[in-house]
Amino acid sequence: MSTASVSHTTAPTVTTPAIKFSTVKADGIDIRCLEAGSGKPLVYLHGSSGLRLSATHRALASNHRLIALELPGFGKTAAKTAHGTARGIAATMAAALHAMGVEGCDLMGHSLGANVALWLAIDHPTLARSLILVAPTAIRPEDSGIGGARPFVVTAHKPEHLWIDESSATSNPSMRELSQKLSGPPRDAELEKAMAGIAIPVLALFGTRCMVVSTDAAREYNRGIPKCFTTMVYDAGHEIDLDRPDAVTSVVGNFLEHGETFIVNRDSAMINP
Repeated sequence: MSTASVSHTTAPTVTTPAIKFSTVKADGIDIRCLEAGSGKPLVYLHGSSGLRLSATHRALASNHRLIALELPGFGKTAAKTAHGTARGIAATMAAALHAMGVEGCDLMGHSLGANVALWLAIDHPTLARSLILVAPTAIRPEDSGIGGARPFVVTAHKPEHLWIDESSATSNPSMRELSQKLSGPPRDAELEKAMAGIAIPVLALFGTRCMVVSTDAAREYNRGIPKCFTTMVYDAGHEIDLDRPDAVTSVVGNFLEHGETFIVNRDSAMINP
């Protein structure tokens, strides 16, 4: 296993552009989005905690046009029957990006959002230039907190430097039920078979203290996706970018800058304190 290290654990101190609210109509619904920065589009799909931006996203907006889309059924964005699966939501996210004039982007998804991003890259292969999976839940233990009664904690530390939309993250009583439904089974044979066709560079991040996804899943992504590089982020829970914003910003920024040349080998790396 190759290793890498960073020397600090505090949030990046950068000046970031202001966050702008907007909506885009796709598949007959109004989808809320947040934008910040300029440059090449970096599209972020949130997890079950709802639409939010952390210090990581705001730092990345210094060099990219960051677009954070709200998934249908979360917050104030309505859902349709077609949105009963992550794949159905991916189709609407693709339509939303086309409506915004985004024909090519780097795609970043967290947890459930990473599963949606996988399907988006599979079904719309010309849309994504690269794919970043942060704590993806497409492959997870049978007894994970998702879809079961076992409680779990999503952060290893008290989150700081977080911008969160209260209407999305805290006041939706059916959010957990919706997340369970959309996450699907712990192993999805159709998705895992389709992952072999993803031709773009992929970075997958896993927290060593995650209570939702086992770091053992990294091997499955390495085996299943041709150009996948996996990284273990030390002392991070499921919300990796909240626990270790410096580490995530560094490795994701490097990946976005260098593209395929970032993929030196397919061994896992560890981002230490």
